[in-house]
Amino acid sequence: MGQRLGDLQFRLEAQGLQAIVEKCPIELLARDEWGGVGDMAQILAAFVSPNEPAVARALKDAGRLLERGGHNSLMDGYQSCDPGRAYLLAAAIWSAMAGLALTCAEPPASFEREGQKIRGPGRITSEGLATCLDSTLFLAAAP
Repeated sequence: MGQRLGDLQFRLEAQGLQAIVEKCPIELLARDEWGGVGDMAQILAAFVSPNEPAVARALKDAGRLLERGGHNSLMDGYQSCDPGRAYLLAAAIWSAMAGLALTCAEPPASFEREGQKIRGPGRITSEGLATCLDSTLFLAAAP
């Protein structure tokens, strides 16, 4: 499904008062389409998917890398209150993602005037392709 244009109509009625009707245009996108930086920049965060299995696998790989380096494999983020630990975790996650050997790709074909289709973590790992934005959202999903 590509972009669809439509209208939302709101009607407010109260006893004894004239009804208020408001009609607003709306742009509907498919679940893997991002509309660009215009009015929809805040919606970009909706594409961060920390619960996807591909993210869990990447975190598992990061834990193994930590363990091989003689560190605790726990993905504890800032809970340790140690900035050095947070840096170490970030480096391990980066290394695990680099280990995926992804190929930089152009955005998938789409019909948006702005924005692009977004590949999720599962699709990225199965195809081995990611745009800069896809990679960024994948990394953002790894806490």
